[in-house]
Formats: sequence, structure tokens, C-alpha cells
Amino acid sequence: MSYQVIARKFRPGTFDEVIGQEAIVKTLKNALKSEKLAHAYLFCGLRGTGKTTLARLLAKIMNCQKPSESMNPCLECSSCRDFQSSQPMDFIEIDGASHRGIDDIKHIVDTLAYSSVNKFKIILIDEVHMLTKEAFNALLKTLEEPPEHVKFIFATTEPHKLPSTILSRCQRFDLTRIPLSLLITKLKKIAAHLQLEIEDPVYSLIAQRADGSLRDAESLFERVIAGQEGVIDLKNVYDLLGYFNLDLLEELDACIGQKNIKNVFLIADKLFQSGKDIKIFFDQFRHHLRHIICSKLELTGFIKNYPLTPSSLDCYTLDEATYLLEVLTEQLKTTSFDKKLDTEALLLHMVQSKNRISLQSILDQLESLSQSPAQLDTPILEEKPAEKSEPTKFEVAKEEPSSPPLQEESLPLKPPQFYDTLMQFTAVELEGSLKK
Repeated sequence: MSYQVIARKFRPGTFDEVIGQEAIVKTLKNALKSEKLAHAYLFCGLRGTGKTTLARLLAKIMNCQKPSESMNPCLECSSCRDFQSSQPMDFIEIDGASHRGIDDIKHIVDTLAYSSVNKFKIILIDEVHMLTKEAFNALLKTLEEPPEHVKFIFATTEPHKLPSTILSRCQRFDLTRIPLSLLITKLKKIAAHLQLEIEDPVYSLIAQRADGSLRDAESLFERVIAGQEGVIDLKNVYDLLGYFNLDLLEELDACIGQKNIKNVFLIADKLFQSGKDIKIFFDQFRHHLRHIICSKLELTGFIKNYPLTPSSLDCYTLDEATYLLEVLTEQLKTTSFDKKLDTEALLLHMVQSKNRISLQSILDQLESLSQSPAQLDTPILEEKPAEKSEPTKFEVAKEEPSSPPLQEESLPLKPPQFYDTLMQFTAVELEGSLKK
């Protein structure tokens, strides 16, 4: 038997095996139980979240002759067996990217007039957003008023490219990203089935790299286990996926914490000597900073299985880690890092960020100065009011002259050091903003 990739071998065969899309599965099951099926369905979402899988399962259960009470296909009737053999009757699946013209759609529409062997004739168009405008127009009238025995199912990653006339005629389901915990659970089940020994941090790394896509997670997992013998640990996975060792991240932590400019050039040289993609290193460091921030905020549930050392935590305050995370996020959008100078410049900026004074710190210090005048070098001048004598009963009280205008020396003065301090803090903050 030929080798079958993991993504196909472990593809869900029933609704109960679908993960991460419980709300959609429940809605489809209720529609099937009550026999209130729409004539057109549209599944949208990120790649690898189960759009085509749900579309095929829905098509399979629509024509299943003996569905279970939980609305799963029986896998025993003739229709289910046809699906298992990849030769289903009354089921047409086309790829919208390769069959996108008006002639392809006309050919499908012409076949809909014939009766079906099973209960429904089902048309599945994957990546439906790739159809041409003329093809959509040819499909529109049939989609609006299809024969009773015809059902349409569409799948796409870009629903915004579909004409509004098509969207309004479909029952739409938006698939969500698959949670990290469910991806890890799925990978562990696959590993148990294949009798593999894998360390827990490996599952977390693959699930994070997949970014909510089960198919991406399964593809990365297959790449990791290919040719590996014995226990698969984190170090092997780092080398295989082009990741950098955690020791280099901790070395950069120490470099920033000690404001060691000399080591910046040594680290940049190590990055280029490795031959790996420099962007992967800075993306790793972003996730590293994210774990530091979560640790300082005591969000322990967000840093499971990540080997964060106390020495790395001590290198940053919460404000410093947040600032560096913001800087790296912006730099990764614009910098290619194909030149060594780009890497050195960014590393130097990261180290120099330890000298940065935050705006909140400036405000706090100014507030402290304004509330503690006694600590200033030059005392605040205060003019005591002159004592007034009460007129005797034999003397006529003279009309008091109007108060003289306030003189400069009677006003409370701020010492020159106060304004010098203000200008110094403002200049430092503006310099940091311009660099950013």
C-alpha cells in the first residue's frame, strides 16, 4: 500500500471527529435531523481549519441511507461506500482555481436537469472565489432556484472576493482558528497511534507555528518525525525547522540587561554564520518577550512548556519588554535582514533601549518635584503680609489704598533646576520617539 500523508490519513470521517468547530457541527446536525437543509452552503475560514472536510462530510451524510442518531454517516450503505472508494455517485467536486471559466460552470448546470440516483445531487466547488465573473453569472440563476434534488456547497479562504449576489443566496459558516490546546491534543493522538516518543515542548512549538491551522500542524509534525529515531526532543526540532537555540536568546537577554554593546556584534556574527533566516530569530525573540511579559503579569497559563529562566526575567522591566516587543513587530514588517548591518543596527537599538526613559517615568518625576518643593535647591520665595494696626475709636479709619500690583519677587518661583530637569527629560523622550 502506498504511503499516505498524515493530513489525509487522519482526516475526520465523521462529524464527531472534527475539532475546533463545535458550533458549526451542532448547527449542521440539527439541520439534518429536522430535514431543514439549505440549497446552498458556504464554508469560509483560514486554510487547514476544516472547510473541505466539513463540506465532504455534509455531502456524505445528506445521501447516507442509515445515518446514526448523532447524525454521523453509517459508513455501510452504498452511498457511504462510494465515498470511501472516492467514486461517489451524485457528487461532483471541482477546484475553482483550475475550473474557473464559464464553460466549466455551464457543463455542471447542464447535468443538473437529470435525476439523481441518491436523494440529492451535490455540487462542491472548492476555492470558489477563483471563478470568473462570467462563471458566477452563469451560476447565479441556478443557485437562486435550483431543482429540489440539487444542493450546492462552496468553500473559500477569501469570501470578500465573492459577489454579493452569491453570498446572499448561501447559508454562510465562518470557521474559526483551532485553539492551541486542541492542536496539541490532536498531535498527541497521532503520535500515540504511530507509537512515537515526543517531548511535550515539541507539541507546543509545532502548534504555535501552525497558527490555528490543523493541516499546517500535521504537515510540520510529519516533517519533524520523518527520519527521526528514538525520543524526539526540542533541540532536534529547532534545527529541523530552522529555529535558533534558546541559548542564543538568553545571550541576547544578558547583552541587553548589561548594556553590553560589544557583544552585539558577536551575536550578529553568530546569526549570519548559522546560515538560517534572521527573521526567524527575531520572531523567536518576539515570542520570548511575550512569555516574559506574561510571566511578569503572572499569566502562568500562557507560558506552559516554555523554558523561561529567572536570569532572562531579571533583564527587563515590564515597560522595557513591552517596548522591545513593539519595536520588533514594526521592524519585521519592513526590514528584510539580508544585510548584516540591518541586524547589527536593530540589535544596537535593542541594547540602547535600556537607556530610554519612559514618558510615564518623566511624568512621575515631575509630579514628585511639584509636590515636594522643600527638596529643591532654591527655596520658594514667599512674601509675608504686613501687620495692620486697628484704628482707635478717636481716629477715623482711613480708606485702605488699593492693593499694589504683584511684584515678580512676590510670586512663588520655580528654581532653574526644575526647568532644566523638565527640558532634559523631554529631550530624551523625543529622541527615543524619533529613533522609533
